[in-house]
Amino acid sequence: MKETSMKCAANVLLGIVLIGVMSEPVVAVEVSSFCRAQVPGKYIIEAQEGNWNWGMAPIYDEKGTLHVFNSIIPKNGSWIKHSKIAHYTADKPEGPYTFVEDTFSSDYASYHNPQVSKVGDTYVLVFLLNRHQDENGSKQEVGIATARSLNGPWTESPHNPIIRAAGTMQGANIVHASNPSFVPAPDGTYRIYYKSMTDRYSRKQAIREISLAVSREIEGPYENYAQNPLISYMDHKIDIEDPYAFYYKGMYYMIVEDRQGVKNMLESNPIPADQIQRGGYRPGLIYTSKGGIDWGIPEVGYQTNEIYFGATLARSERPHILWKDGKPECLFLACHDDDPTAGYFVRIENWEVKVNLEAREAEIQRRQPQARKRTPRQSKYLETGGERKLEVLYKQAAEKDLHLDLYYPTVNRTATCPVIVFTHGGGWAAGSRTKAANGSFGQIFQQLIKKGFAVAPVSYRLAKKESNVAMRDCVIDCKDAIRYLAKNAEDLGIDPTRFYVMGDSAGGHIAQMLLLASPESLPGDPALADVSYNMVAGLSWYGPCDFEKMSLFNHDDRPDFRDRFAPRLLGSDSGPQDKLTRYREMSPINYLTEKSPPLLMIQGDKDTTIPVKHAYYMDEKAKSLKAPVEIMIIKNAGHNWRKVDADIEPSREVIIERTVQFFVDHF
Repeated sequence: MKETSMKCAANVLLGIVLIGVMSEPVVAVEVSSFCRAQVPGKYIIEAQEGNWNWGMAPIYDEKGTLHVFNSIIPKNGSWIKHSKIAHYTADKPEGPYTFVEDTFSSDYASYHNPQVSKVGDTYVLVFLLNRHQDENGSKQEVGIATARSLNGPWTESPHNPIIRAAGTMQGANIVHASNPSFVPAPDGTYRIYYKSMTDRYSRKQAIREISLAVSREIEGPYENYAQNPLISYMDHKIDIEDPYAFYYKGMYYMIVEDRQGVKNMLESNPIPADQIQRGGYRPGLIYTSKGGIDWGIPEVGYQTNEIYFGATLARSERPHILWKDGKPECLFLACHDDDPTAGYFVRIENWEVKVNLEAREAEIQRRQPQARKRTPRQSKYLETGGERKLEVLYKQAAEKDLHLDLYYPTVNRTATCPVIVFTHGGGWAAGSRTKAANGSFGQIFQQLIKKGFAVAPVSYRLAKKESNVAMRDCVIDCKDAIRYLAKNAEDLGIDPTRFYVMGDSAGGHIAQMLLLASPESLPGDPALADVSYNMVAGLSWYGPCDFEKMSLFNHDDRPDFRDRFAPRLLGSDSGPQDKLTRYREMSPINYLTEKSPPLLMIQGDKDTTIPVKHAYYMDEKAKSLKAPVEIMIIKNAGHNWRKVDADIEPSREVIIERTVQFFVDHF
């Protein structure tokens, strides 16, 4: 299991202004005090053979025993038809957990995504209910059940489904109601916040929104709030889901999954529609409200599994709080990764609730003009003022066509100019070459184009879980991009003997592979075979150098550390017998020799995703071989140069300056 005691690393940014949830945002989204109070715990509740565990709804009983209700789906089945709600117990969040029983299981209905609460001496369980053999057909709706004991028996409400996929909302038909969160209100009523969808768009394009239903009785009947939905980004065609709502110290709170980049949109930096990974691949949001109706100011509510544990980025969803003595003790999150667990928890330590909505609104209004200037929209291409070749097709793979962009020097351009190839990060499964046009990379490449370099950001196939793409395919695609450029060098006006490379994270690994592995290694497109080229120098920002030595990824030397890279390294065309060969093949350090081109590795000393051990290990190997490797260690820096505990040293500006100078030194 994955475990650490490291604090949730996050920079406090500016506030945002949002009148309701439909108005135009103008500044960055803050990291909440709730998020800053989080301390990573561990992954828990392993699935039984042949099953898939999903999510966790935790609660203590009166004796202090921890009970967790979660969904179990057979791997050969579907959550829409075959999910059941199971019951586990433990003495503490870390476990071990004991399976008690299947609380709800049926051949005629799917019970999914539970949430558990207690009102007086009554336990309340709400859940997604899909009566797939009902006369009305398969519909996702909301059910509720009550019990005097967490061990049951549980009694379903005679009004089930208490929230139906029926009726109208804002002039459209309601076609979906699910993922409920039950909240006893201070006025004595009972609220259920839930995910809703209407037929305003087609089923495939339907937008998830957050709505509310209210009742004077726990078991219902419940009535939809007349002004639903409460939170919606339909105007931006972006959806949001998985609400967990609660009332605490005189305020309502709601934690939600940022499924399609709401934060990016609010910061006027939207993710291009064709690049959105749907699901909890981004930090979640937390909203606050005085009355539980107007949820106007979201903040970052929780981080990702990559940030908490240094694991490969996966979907973190279904937030639930474990309460103890009236205070939040832990946040439980489902995680859709290759780990056979229901998810993980993070502890909530010393959460200081400081909510002053009026003061925050006033400060936001004061900053509004400056904020507009500070939040430029995401660019797809570099604006250089010089010659550009965009969307150049360099390879037609079975999965997709692959493109690159080529930006020519605006100063000191020669008949055949040197080229810096850029390989983006994203865990080999996400990201885009458009990163080259934005942020620190945009600054770097704008400077290098003025110093005589051409720049070529490349796309490559992504090793997503559902695909047949492996890490080696990512590397091969990028090598083929260089082969294409070299083969067409005369027509493109570039020098095939002067290629450079740069990348970050997974792209940093690919950059190392392109630099150190010979041109003929890892052959790809037959049309690009036998193309020769020469690598001059390369730079890696926080990229790994060795997969065989898995201890390099164990940043805090945990005894229970596990390999998380097998699915992306092996792919569908290999098995366990190929593991060592593939791990060695994809380890840049194995290609390092005395005659290798110069490599600069810049790494953060507090990076838990790709630990600084990689830089030190590569440096050690280079010294033994007398190979030209240099390392630059950034103090207090996590992955992506996030500051941890203190400001990073040297600063991001110095990192950018050093990066540019490295290429200039090897021009």
